[in-house]
Amino acid sequence: MNINDTLETNITLPAIAVRALIPLPNNEMKLDVIKMESKLAVKEALASDKLIVLLVQKNFASESLKPSDLDNYAVVAKISSFNDLGPIQKIRVEGIIRCEIIEYVTVVPFMKVNVQTKPYESFDVANELACVRMLISELEKGGAKIFKSKPEVLKQISGGITADRLCDILAFNLPLEYMQPSNSLEPLSFNVLIVFVVFSIGGQLIPMILAGEQIPWHLLPMGIVPLIMTTFFE
Repeated sequence: MNINDTLETNITLPAIAVRALIPLPNNEMKLDVIKMESKLAVKEALASDKLIVLLVQKNFASESLKPSDLDNYAVVAKISSFNDLGPIQKIRVEGIIRCEIIEYVTVVPFMKVNVQTKPYESFDVANELACVRMLISELEKGGAKIFKSKPEVLKQISGGITADRLCDILAFNLPLEYMQPSNSLEPLSFNVLIVFVVFSIGGQLIPMILAGEQIPWHLLPMGIVPLIMTTFFE
């Protein structure tokens, strides 16, 4: 099945829980798969369209994988590479779109979930593009320094990108020191980062506010959690 970040889709897919990581769309992630139930879920994904749901544990220290220990929102991803090393399987996945867990279809021998994908919606295109251009302009000035270990990220940003993809990429990759005030940041650069923080926290909520719609506050954790994780645990 073809999944993209512009269409809302209901789909049932195998799922694995990721630890100490908040998966985000528009980013590539490398995962070590150790648990047997997770290996079976990966096998199921590889046997079909390579799509898999990345679930987020509420408590990273917990060994439990019960549905009650997992967040109601997750990310649909596609497995781009797979390497079986026996006890550990190494996979590379590319986040595609956020999703809401509708139902746990199976839990054993592996988790399979029915999800509703949540595409990004933009109501003020002109304002969004202006913010994106401002952010990209500032990032390009110091991009070689900021992403010196990830040149592919700078290339992706400089190549032209929408606000939702930009926020996801920055939230996942921006180094800790650029998320906090410091003497090394020019005033304009820090102001631009404030704009980024607003986008990160608002996520899909900002366009709804601009449109005067009623806010679905249950979506707020999906905007706040990535910001918290990249700020304190990068």
